[in-house]
Amino acid sequence: MKTYSTELRSVRCGDRVIEYVLSRKSVKNINLRIKSDGSVNVSANPKVQIRIIEDFIGQKQEFIFQILDRFKQKSSETEACNNSQNRTFSNGDKVYIMGKEYELKVLRGGTTAQFYDKIYFEQDYLCMAVKDRTDVKHKETLFAKWLKEYSITIYNQISREVYKKFVRFGVKFPEIKIRKMTSRWGSCQPYKGIITLNSRLIDTPYICIEYVIMHEFCHFIHPDHSKDFHTLMTVLMPDWKERKKILNTWKKWN
Repeated sequence: MKTYSTELRSVRCGDRVIEYVLSRKSVKNINLRIKSDGSVNVSANPKVQIRIIEDFIGQKQEFIFQILDRFKQKSSETEACNNSQNRTFSNGDKVYIMGKEYELKVLRGGTTAQFYDKIYFEQDYLCMAVKDRTDVKHKETLFAKWLKEYSITIYNQISREVYKKFVRFGVKFPEIKIRKMTSRWGSCQPYKGIITLNSRLIDTPYICIEYVIMHEFCHFIHPDHSKDFHTLMTVLMPDWKERKKILNTWKKWN
């Protein structure tokens, strides 16, 4: 069956938003499919108006949210299990940041706030200075806060570099958001000027982060995955396919 175009879209249903991939195909009905990775896929004939498609999604919203919430709960349970089994925030724990493996070194940081609750790089170590090295919950909270702040800094730095290639297209620098995502490395809302990046993207190498950000920026020019979109990707990042392969095989999760 011929696919004419694909487009990443979103529709608000009540107080929640459904992101979906719209494929224009030679079909008679509007078809809905939710994949095992949590992505929502809709196919419809090119003649069907967006309003009708989004009305259809609205009618199915209860079903869609039930499935998505089930995936989210399963993912959270798996993540919690992994954290409890593999992450004790003790000396020797391994973490991956921007594709590099670091060994965690937990230090007693002294009695004043100036010397504890600090995280910093030291060669192949990620050092964590805390007041009480036995307080696992506190170390977990400290690491999560530090990683989020570090991710925001890195994502914005790379986004600024990538953006230089889009100034000539008249694209305005978007709002960069970070959140946990179960099925995508990133998403783009061209009409709102927002790029959302997966919080776990920070685990992967620089070239992979740059690839995802370039991919999302290209959606400001082509809000779909058409031939023109992929041509633009190739012009601006000739090795994007190689980067994508590396990203797809990245299994070293924090």
